[in-house]
Amino acid sequence: MKKFYDAFICLKGRPRDIARAFAVGVVIGFWPIVGTHTLLAVATAIVFRMNMTSMFLATWVICNPLTGVPVYLLEYQIGRLFLRMPYAMLPSEWTPTGMLDLGWSVIGPLLSGWFVLSVIVAPLSIPIIRTSIRRVRLKHRIRIDNARDKEAAS
Repeated sequence: MKKFYDAFICLKGRPRDIARAFAVGVVIGFWPIVGTHTLLAVATAIVFRMNMTSMFLATWVICNPLTGVPVYLLEYQIGRLFLRMPYAMLPSEWTPTGMLDLGWSVIGPLLSGWFVLSVIVAPLSIPIIRTSIRRVRLKHRIRIDNARDKEAAS
């Protein structure tokens, strides 16, 4: 948590731009295809000239080794309910057709859940991150100013 906080304070740029990049990182973090988050974050940051560090922080907050499985389960459940689908059942025969059917009964809900979570969480993250950055920077400035005042007094 300390590393996240340190990286958060050191982010360069306007709070609005950092918050927008974070929101895009949230969308990428919820993306259900494992192993594609870094590539998507780098490509998106380069193409749209967004704050890459903020985007990486968001993807790691959403999908890391501790949160990955719960996030995917939540996406699956939300998508399954959204699509009104039953739980996926393991195929009775392990044939290519059976595996393909299983794939669609899992990928469909995952992608739907990704969309629903992204539409809800990403816009909510913008004012939260923007306000947090402003508060942290103000607090940090006050500490720096106090240290300078003490140094000047001695």
